[in-house]
Amino acid sequence: MVKANCDATFDAEARKVGVGVIIRNERGEVMVAYHEQKLNVADLVIINAVNVQVEDLSYVGSLVEEQRRSLKGCNGWRVQYSHRNTNVVAHKLAKAAILIEEEMVWIEEAPIFVLDSLVVDKQYIDHTII
Repeated sequence: MVKANCDATFDAEARKVGVGVIIRNERGEVMVAYHEQKLNVADLVIINAVNVQVEDLSYVGSLVEEQRRSLKGCNGWRVQYSHRNTNVVAHKLAKAAILIEEEMVWIEEAPIFVLDSLVVDKQYIDHTII
């Protein structure tokens, strides 16, 4: 089983959106860390849309439908909102994406600027992994 956390942050002055993603295994060990600048999408809106069975013909609706199709073949998945205090690593990755324009990916490790937060986030792993 894996747990993926994502977060987005918006810098209104710079007109940039940063997205951060951290994927960990059932022991809380980092499998992938990722960040990049993206278009602004309200993550709670996306989560609610993925969980609703009504078709949405908007642009965001097409993104949601794509995610539904990709998850359809997976057993035991769920999409849920995580408060920022349980999502610190993804939030820091998203904030860093505002400052660094290029996409960054770390495999089986995380950038040094999130290591302290990994310890804090790890305590929530047992409570939120399905």
